[in-house]
Amino acid sequence: MAIGNSIQERPRQARDSEALAAPVERSLIASDATIIGDVSSEGTVVIAGSVRGNVNAAEVRLERDGLVEGIIFADRVRICGELDGEIRASDVSVGATARIRGKIFHTTMDIEPGAHLDGVRPWRPNLDRHQDSHDGRVMQRS
Repeated sequence: MAIGNSIQERPRQARDSEALAAPVERSLIASDATIIGDVSSEGTVVIAGSVRGNVNAAEVRLERDGLVEGIIFADRVRICGELDGEIRASDVSVGATARIRGKIFHTTMDIEPGAHLDGVRPWRPNLDRHQDSHDGRVMQRS
């Protein structure tokens, strides 16, 4: 009851500025979930389930049993699961349990021993996750 009263007593301007300053949350796609379509977030997306579509976020973490069939656009990517598609990110980290089929566009990349990569890893300095590196088109954000 005291919490509710303290929120109501604050001026509206204070409540609004607190909402704007709130930290960006993590979005979890659980191991029993399958998303068919694109996923977009301003924060971190953790994928323990499956995504059949593109993923666009500041950070993407594909867990050991996770699967993405599509393109991952992010500033930072950590892959420990299975990817069939592309990565377009500044910083890429590939874990020992990763299985990747496709292209990885990156500025920096770390690959742990044991990772399976089938594809090319073109280096792209100054990669912007909102811009397609092939033709310069800006990505549409949902």
